[in-house]
Amino acid sequence: MASRYVIPAVVLAIVAGGIGFWVAKDDIVTTAIAEATATDPAVPAPRVATAANPKVADVGGEMILKSDVEQLYNAIKQRAGAQAPAQDEVFWMLVDQIVASRLIIQAATKDNLQSTAEVQAAVKMATEQIVQEAYVQSLFKGLDTDANLKPLYDQMVESMKGQQEIRARHILVADEAKAVELIKKINDGAKFEDVAKAESIDTGSGANGGDLDYFSKDAMVPEFGTVAFALSDGQMTQTPVKTQFGYHIIKVEGRRAVTPPKFEDVKPQLVARAQQEKLQSVISTLRAQGNVKLVAAEGVPALPPDQLLQNMVAPSAAGEATPAPAQ
Repeated sequence: MASRYVIPAVVLAIVAGGIGFWVAKDDIVTTAIAEATATDPAVPAPRVATAANPKVADVGGEMILKSDVEQLYNAIKQRAGAQAPAQDEVFWMLVDQIVASRLIIQAATKDNLQSTAEVQAAVKMATEQIVQEAYVQSLFKGLDTDANLKPLYDQMVESMKGQQEIRARHILVADEAKAVELIKKINDGAKFEDVAKAESIDTGSGANGGDLDYFSKDAMVPEFGTVAFALSDGQMTQTPVKTQFGYHIIKVEGRRAVTPPKFEDVKPQLVARAQQEKLQSVISTLRAQGNVKLVAAEGVPALPPDQLLQNMVAPSAAGEATPAPAQ
């Protein structure tokens, strides 16, 4: 990997404490991935100060460049967004944190801590994580194009055909006896909306007369959705509907066909689905080619059931789990 400065998570925590932001190590890993995939690891890029990228500090002969500060600032801004202060406001604070980090690393190197088993194990784990992430990101290249996502969108629209939404009101109370009492009160002539405003413990909808607007069946907990969609327009439940939230009185006011969302509105979900499907497909191929076998070793839990086992190893090897060695 190129020898550009990478700020450890412990220093990022210090920076966050100083300016009010937390920068996760994932941001630094992302930068490291970009460098790892763009630079020959056997040929470190030379660090040269230029007019556009001047040296801003020197720590025991090791340069800190303006680009090092910008790298750290960009990681902070990526997480903090619009709340991040201007770079000029925190520039020298970030330089100070980088200096502190370099001093710590130099002291640790002097003590040869980089050669300890614990550090080597951590480096190995971090390297594997970076390489794995780089591979996964390489799989995702080009998946977010409209041409690739449009078939997934068409599938979504097709799956929504024939689906309905209903508009309903509800009154939520804590106990069944109270719900029975309110059902009788409404049947005797009280307006559903007035009772909802006065009695519902769902303050959000209660203030609007219990109005829940339009919703799909699976948008509600099963007990509620099943009963609501079984009612006719204008019909109210005559027995309380129990859910984890309490006891509901439900009144349906209308229904309509589900309108598919616009492509741009669901594009992020489509990208996530495309990425998931791609990754699952590649992993399935790798499993089939990887000759994976599970070992029923002494002192570990028993092997999983056959169905789960087949998801963990290639189908041809699912029945070939190695038994524990004889004692």
